[in-house]
Amino acid sequence: MPAPRQALPAIGTNRWPPMPHDGHDSLASQLGPGEAARFWRVPEGDTEVLMARFRRHRFAPHTHDRYVFGVITGGVEAFHSGREHHYATVGSLAVLHPGEVHDGYAAVAEGWAYRMLYLDPAFVQRAAAAQGYRPSDGLPRFAVSVMQDPALAAQCSALFEALAQDDRLAREVALYSGVAALVQRHACVPARRQDEPAAPGHIQRAADRLRDDPATPVSLEELATDTGLGPFQLIRAFRAAYGLPPHAFQKLARLHRAEAALRRGVPIAAVAADCGFADQAHLTRAFKKFRGVTPGQFRPTVR
Repeated sequence: MPAPRQALPAIGTNRWPPMPHDGHDSLASQLGPGEAARFWRVPEGDTEVLMARFRRHRFAPHTHDRYVFGVITGGVEAFHSGREHHYATVGSLAVLHPGEVHDGYAAVAEGWAYRMLYLDPAFVQRAAAAQGYRPSDGLPRFAVSVMQDPALAAQCSALFEALAQDDRLAREVALYSGVAALVQRHACVPARRQDEPAAPGHIQRAADRLRDDPATPVSLEELATDTGLGPFQLIRAFRAAYGLPPHAFQKLARLHRAEAALRRGVPIAAVAADCGFADQAHLTRAFKKFRGVTPGQFRPTVR
């Protein structure tokens, strides 16, 4: 089992979280001057954990297949989600839904630091069921992306402390309690919200082609022919339906496929070849922009 990690600073301080080398060299990476990221997994809820600080790193618009939930511990992060522009300051909590298009960048010269959980939707749904949500309600939704909730922020701080330790029961209690508190305090029932209309069938077919076979090159003219639209109309309709133009959607589909393969422990070179990247270096550059860590950090460590 890993050795206990160094204690993290309390919520509400501007002191940057330390990024020590503690026998997990594969989890520590300097991205640039003043930047670092550490990534690890815990078996509880199949949860992924990122502790990072960034100054010049900028996340392009992308999505995750998981909920993203965490706390800002230094500086200010700015990001877009949907049509809204957000600023997350020290002590703020941030939450994003699976499939929600967002970016991320520093809003101040000093950058930002955060600790983030990537939560399996099924795990969050279990937490919602314990709060009385029905299966027909679907996945929990959150009305806002940035929350000011000092009590939950303090609980989140304790949660990250527990996840850095070897005590499985402590990790389980902290994680289950933290996610339950998030759902109880801030989730809303999906049936009560006005959903965006589903993508038209012909646009969905184009998206399915890009999602199901992202490694195969395809031209805009081909997609336009498949949908019966002209190229200009296709770009406009595709962006309206998915929040991204077709080329960005395809790139993201490649990265999601790479992410899934890396979780299974597939060798990085094989992942690059199978997912449509020119080589391993190309995958590494794209993946670091997508997740903030390299494929080597993200891929489970064989012990």
